[in-house]
Amino acid sequence: MRYLLALLCFIPLLACAAPVTIEWTWPTEYCNNDLLPIADISSAEIYISDATIPREPDSCSGATDVPPASAIIATVSTPDTTLEVNLPCGKEYFFVMRVQASGAWSNFAAEVTHDLVCGRPNIPIIIRIT
Repeated sequence: MRYLLALLCFIPLLACAAPVTIEWTWPTEYCNNDLLPIADISSAEIYISDATIPREPDSCSGATDVPPASAIIATVSTPDTTLEVNLPCGKEYFFVMRVQASGAWSNFAAEVTHDLVCGRPNIPIIIRIT
């Protein structure tokens, strides 16, 4: 019984996670520089991975970025500009976002990385995607 109690004391240390706030700005133009009204944006996806996420070098090329199968996907919609997720500590995370407007998906935004090292007490971490 004493060993079980000692083991239970260490479980919170092994299950360390931290709140991460992801912020973004909605795009205001199509690739051809036409105005993109926020009402035209039907949804957006944020991809979170522990490996870099491949993306096309030109965000307005004809090629479309392919979402990674192993990534965490969060779907968001307008007018939201933040999302809070809890992520396990001790990893480097990679974040990208894409939007859907007028039936077509954009390519990914520039990749943002963050090395999530947690201590006590956990403090909120803010990741900005533009």
